[in-house]
Amino acid sequence: INTPDRRTNTNPTIIVSGPARSGTSHVAAALHAAGLWMGDSINQTVFEDMEMAGVIEARRLFLGRPAVLWADAFHRLALRGVDVPLLRRLIAGRNARFSTWGFKRPNITQILKSDGLHLFREPRLIMMIRDPLAVAERASIAEGHEMGRALDDARRATASNLKIVGKLGVPTLLISYERLKDNQQHALEE
Repeated sequence: INTPDRRTNTNPTIIVSGPARSGTSHVAAALHAAGLWMGDSINQTVFEDMEMAGVIEARRLFLGRPAVLWADAFHRLALRGVDVPLLRRLIAGRNARFSTWGFKRPNITQILKSDGLHLFREPRLIMMIRDPLAVAERASIAEGHEMGRALDDARRATASNLKIVGKLGVPTLLISYERLKDNQQHALEE
């Protein structure tokens, strides 16, 4: 959805996201194996660039620094805990090193919204969608959540990701994890 004119797609940043436990690691690993740079400090268990994750999830609130807060056009991101100046520096460094690069971060659309995603050069979002029951089962096992709570969390995360993705204005490839398993080659080509 939100498909761009293919002629303008020269230096994209590929962002893999979706609800936690939806298959984002699977896609990030496949993109890395296909030659896309996905980070220098990748956690091999979840196939996530820990440097990028640390900046996005910094939880450094700027409430005690009003001059910084109001000087930054993206102050709403700062209020959600994202260190915007550090994120800009990280993005600039990666843009200088690579014409195309990517990273994985579950639920990034909920954290950064449209303003934050547009900090990236030509952002292209790959949004994973997975059966909420399967996501809940994985969360229950991996995180020790009670199944009823895990199912409710998975349902809410899936719904909120789908709701926001159409409003972002960012070219997005939606991938069903269940269909990905059936036809991995087609998904990778897309």
